[in-house]
Amino acid sequence: HPLLYHLGVEQLQLLIDDLKAVGLDGIEAIYSTYTTGEEQLVKRIAKENDLLISGGSDFHGENKPAIKLGTGRGHLYIPYSVLADIKARAGK
Repeated sequence: HPLLYHLGVEQLQLLIDDLKAVGLDGIEAIYSTYTTGEEQLVKRIAKENDLLISGGSDFHGENKPAIKLGTGRGHLYIPYSVLADIKARAGK
């Protein structure tokens, strides 16, 4: 949840630069508490940094029966294309 650190965009970029240097290749851009604007911001940052996007539904199994894999609270929906892009980058 990159925005939950409450960093400014410049600080977040510095963190991404540091993490990319040690292997970062994706960032969580889809999350249930993000506004549409926040989601778009993280997706833009991901694109500018050639990072994959991922999504967090907070699915942890049967202990959270209201949350299903790929969907979550509010408007959250993680499209299959997110997984397809990850598989493509991994060569699978």
